[in-house]
Amino acid sequence: VQEGDGCAMMHLAKNPAANIKPGTLIIGKWHKNRYQIVKQLGYGSIGAVYLVRSPVGHYALKIGYDNMGIISEVNALKRLTSVQGQSLGPFFVEMDDWNGWTFYVMEYIHGQPLFSFVQKNGREWIVVLMLQLLAELKKLHGEGYIFGDLKPDNLLVSGQRIRWLDVGGVTKIGHSVKEFTSFYDRAHWGAGTRKAEPSYDLFSVAVIFIHLACPHQLPKKEAGIKQLEKLVLASRTLHPYQSILIGALRGAYEHAGKLHGALLEKASGVQRPAAASRVEKKRLKRRKKWSLFKSIIVMAFLFLLFFIYLHFKGI
Repeated sequence: VQEGDGCAMMHLAKNPAANIKPGTLIIGKWHKNRYQIVKQLGYGSIGAVYLVRSPVGHYALKIGYDNMGIISEVNALKRLTSVQGQSLGPFFVEMDDWNGWTFYVMEYIHGQPLFSFVQKNGREWIVVLMLQLLAELKKLHGEGYIFGDLKPDNLLVSGQRIRWLDVGGVTKIGHSVKEFTSFYDRAHWGAGTRKAEPSYDLFSVAVIFIHLACPHQLPKKEAGIKQLEKLVLASRTLHPYQSILIGALRGAYEHAGKLHGALLEKASGVQRPAAASRVEKKRLKRRKKWSLFKSIIVMAFLFLLFFIYLHFKGI
C-alpha cells in the first residue's frame, strides 16, 4: 500500500471499484470476456483485486480507481513476464474496461503466505527463499527496473518456490519510488533515499530476512538503522549472515548478483558442518554396529570352547 494516512485509505476503500459484490459479472467492453467476482483479495492506492471465475478457470482481476495507475501496472507486469526464465510474478492475461474503469486480469497464484510457510517448514527455508528472490531481482535489475515495494505481503510460496503478487511498485532505475511500505523502505530508516536503484531492493530483502527470523521483535525507528543491526547481532538464526545483512542494510552491495553470491557462499558454509555432522553420526553408528558384531562373535566362540571343554571332561 502506498505511504499515506488512514483517512486516505478509508476514502479509497469507499470507492465503488473497491466494493464490487461477489457474484457480479464483469464483461470486458472490448474483448467481451466474462469474469464473475468470487471475493475480494485486497485493495491499495490505485485499485482493488478480486478472485474471479471465468469459463476457463480462476484468475485475479485488478480494477482501478486510477486508470493511469492500472495501465502503469500492466506495463510493469509485462516487463516481469518478459524477463528471461520463469518469472516470480503472475503472468498477464489481458486488459479491458468495464463501467468506466480499467481492469486487468492475471494469474491467480495458489500458495502460502511467506510467514506461514517459514513457521510451518522451519527457519532454514529463509535463506533458500531469499536466494530465489535475489536471483529474480538480478534479472529484473538487468532489465533496468527495481521491484520497489518488496515486503512479505507481496510474496507467496507456491510449492517450494517464492512468487510475488503485486507489481505496483516496479520502477524504472533512476526514477523516484512512489509506492512503498514504511517498514521495508530504507528512507524510513534513514538509510538512503527513495531513488530507484538495485540497493533499494536489497535493503528491503535484508529487512524481510530479519523480519522472518525475528517476527515478534519489530523495532521502532527512533534509532534508525542501528535498531535493525541490533536485531541481526542478537539473533542466533541470523548469526552466520551478520556481515552480509548489515552490508545490505548499509548499501554495500551494488547489485543483486553480488548479494546473491555472498549469501550463497555463506549458506553453503553453514550447511557443510551440518552435513559433516550427519556423516560423522552415520560413521559412529556403523562403528557401534561393528563393535557389537565383534562382541557377539567373541562370546559365541567362548561358549563353543566352553561346551567342548564340558564334553571332553564328561568323557
